[in-house]
Amino acid sequence: MINKGPKNFETLAFIRGLPNAMFIRGNHEDSVLQAHHRRKTDREFKPHLAWADGLTEDDVNWLSALPFTITLPDLDVLVVHAGVVPGRPLEEQHTADMTTMRNCLVLPENKGYTGTSKNAPDCVPWISTWPGPTHVVFGHDAKRRLQQTTHATGLDTGCVYGGSLSALLLPTRTVVSVPAHAVHCPPVDRE
Repeated sequence: MINKGPKNFETLAFIRGLPNAMFIRGNHEDSVLQAHHRRKTDREFKPHLAWADGLTEDDVNWLSALPFTITLPDLDVLVVHAGVVPGRPLEEQHTADMTTMRNCLVLPENKGYTGTSKNAPDCVPWISTWPGPTHVVFGHDAKRRLQQTTHATGLDTGCVYGGSLSALLLPTRTVVSVPAHAVHCPPVDRE
């Protein structure tokens, strides 16, 4: 939601004012919160996160209280920022996986998976390993753009990089997209 576009405070105020919307916490919200706390303790922070110094106590509390997942049981849908590791119960998922993973690594002797944000020869996109039946809706993977399988939909279509802003209409699971008006953050290749 925040941290890569040109209007972070305006975006935060806008989304906080939406009465019937739900939001999840991802890696950018975590980075902003960490930067805010570092600034308060005079520790080093990344320059692109300097705006976090202006967060109010209410902003910090709101961001901190965001859930890492939202479950929509009537639709059999789980919403998460980055992903979930197949075979691991939701209550045992790691925060880092839910906020940063893009891939899964098969554990030795086929003993399940572990999540990773890295791209390596022995990794596969986590979406390709998700067996369902719950349909997972996620973002965080702009490089791959729109991803769709029977049991998961990846909606990060790179709006901030000049791509599109995409949404999933429920219960039909129809994807709608609108083109970005500008590039707000040049893409960085992170292998």
